[in-house]
Amino acid sequence: MTKDELLLLESLLTNFLGYEVTAEVMLADEINQAIAIVKREASDAKDAQIEEAHQLCERLAELLTGVAAGLKGEPPPDTLHDWSGLPRLAAQVVQERDELYKKYMAVIREVETPLGPEE
Repeated sequence: MTKDELLLLESLLTNFLGYEVTAEVMLADEINQAIAIVKREASDAKDAQIEEAHQLCERLAELLTGVAAGLKGEPPPDTLHDWSGLPRLAAQVVQERDELYKKYMAVIREVETPLGPEE
């Protein structure tokens, strides 16, 4: 093992085991056990990240399915709406809402505006 590899091993072991470790004084079996611990810890961390990413994907799929149903109506049984058009459809719904609100406000202003002097 090179000196750089020993320094890297010392750093990894110190971080994972939580106490100062000097690889130069460790026996070969201890080094192999320590490497196995580091690999196991790294594997567990990777598995946890994969599980977290999987859960996030499932939650986002649920949200997109709900948004699609809200914008397009409930799909037929055993089918899903296509999600690719959702951004365009959502923008269209917002635009329609804004136009309707402007018309509503125009009607309100017209109703509240006096027609002129009463005779």
